[in-house]
Amino acid sequence: MKCTYLIGFFAALIAVSSCSPKTTTGVLRSPGQKTGRVDGTRDQAEAVREDKSRDLEEPVSEKAKLYAGGTIALILPFQLDRVASSAVSEEDVKRSALALDFYQGFQMGLQQIAKSNKRVELQVLDSRDNAGHNANLARSQEVKDAMLIVGPIYPAEIKSFSAAMMNSNNRVLQVNPLAATMPTEFNLPNLVSVTPPISIHMRAVSAELAKNYKNGDVVVIYNSANSDHQQFIQGFPDDIKERLPYAEVLSVSSPSELNERLTSGVVYHIISGTTDRNQLKAMLNVMDERSLSDNMEFRLYGHPLWSRVDFSSYSNFTFYRPVITSESHLNPLSNATRSFQSAYKNAYGIEPSDHAYKGFDSGTYFGNLLQKYGNDYAEYINKETFDGLYSSYKFNRNDRWGYVNFGVSLMEYRFGKFQAR
Repeated sequence: MKCTYLIGFFAALIAVSSCSPKTTTGVLRSPGQKTGRVDGTRDQAEAVREDKSRDLEEPVSEKAKLYAGGTIALILPFQLDRVASSAVSEEDVKRSALALDFYQGFQMGLQQIAKSNKRVELQVLDSRDNAGHNANLARSQEVKDAMLIVGPIYPAEIKSFSAAMMNSNNRVLQVNPLAATMPTEFNLPNLVSVTPPISIHMRAVSAELAKNYKNGDVVVIYNSANSDHQQFIQGFPDDIKERLPYAEVLSVSSPSELNERLTSGVVYHIISGTTDRNQLKAMLNVMDERSLSDNMEFRLYGHPLWSRVDFSSYSNFTFYRPVITSESHLNPLSNATRSFQSAYKNAYGIEPSDHAYKGFDSGTYFGNLLQKYGNDYAEYINKETFDGLYSSYKFNRNDRWGYVNFGVSLMEYRFGKFQAR
């Protein structure tokens, strides 16, 4: 563990007020008390302690008026209640790594856009990875005074926080910055889902397949009991039929069935969401055999997690022009990426993680919205698209489950790995 990382950890917990835009630090102190239970219940003594502690905190409503750019409440699982008061251990840092990386990136994103007098104030709160505690945060003064809420990040926390906030502050938008949970699981009209859910990936693949399709081609769904496939393929038959009403769509569930349904002289577009290596191997073996013996042509479309699978042992894999989707279009060689990497490493002594990139993009995008539109920012979320270092934002609004990001990128398999187009 590098010392500079620990210094960055202390900076996140103790003193970041010297940074611009202004970051308040009082809410980052360790509560020094037992955390609430995950089921949402708390003992009476804990509730009294929290209420008294909150009474001692200075209200921020008057102070927030000084910031024409607005106030953001950033709620992340630092879990400071589990940090010993005497020292911060390596275990403490590891436990809080996700929160720290996102926070540090988010703050740098705010700094990136802080070029006017409309500063954005950042109120940072510790969610403790505790659903019960999040219900209390939702009723806190910091949240009531916020123009925008970013977090919590875990589904259970989002649910408990939102249920409590609906009774106290339902005017502001709440950003789900990391969880890929289907927005229909929350059904919150003020929720902004930054990470595209798997259904958006499926629709992007369906659109790409339809673009490559020609009359006479056949679409094959290679089914699997694999849970990744089941989530990914849900809705695909209807979606592809809507795009290609007259296309022949076959559904197979085994290598032998795939082999039986193939006919010479036809171009097959095969889609599968399985991430099981044995199932992938069996499917590819059939494709290899038939492409060589019957001179068949295949186009292959798969799950975003294929980017983590090593396909180097499949010599013919690249011939099927495999396409997947990704929430990221990060180009490590671009000047903007290198500039951020350098700045981040200078500040914290480590390379930025994916969560740091996501935080930077979120801080840049939402900070800019607040600066440009103030209280009216919600009217522009589904109008303002954004291409960041890591992510793209293209929000679509639904009256029941809020704003959903459709910004996924297509990736093609080239030179031994999936690469952004």
